[in-house]
Amino acid sequence: MTVLRHEALPFAFEDRLWKKYNLGTVFNVNTADGTPYDRNPYYEPQEGDFPLPQIEGIKRMIERGALFCACDLATQVYSNAVATQMNLDPKIVYEDWVSGLLPEIQLVPSGVWALGRAQEHGCGYIFAG
Repeated sequence: MTVLRHEALPFAFEDRLWKKYNLGTVFNVNTADGTPYDRNPYYEPQEGDFPLPQIEGIKRMIERGALFCACDLATQVYSNAVATQMNLDPKIVYEDWVSGLLPEIQLVPSGVWALGRAQEHGCGYIFAG
């Protein structure tokens, strides 16, 4: 199980949001030449996205049984910040982000809550960040 929170949050979103809200720029997710991504490179990686071609994206990992969730608290905080920067209504931007979650990724109240629940069910915690 992987919990996407903080700077990993945009990996839970469809390409539409990456383009609309410039998530590559917001979260500093850049191509090899330093250009911000305008799509989610972690969901379905394309050739050249990663240094090793055998690295699988989130979609393939889910197909193999991995579970992913996204932190709602982080979604609220970051969507609010982006809305403020773009002079948009924070409530509308938040709702757009929630609607733009990839279908296999579950929104959870908070990442810390999800980790605690997973540990209650025998999962171990490994921080990779």
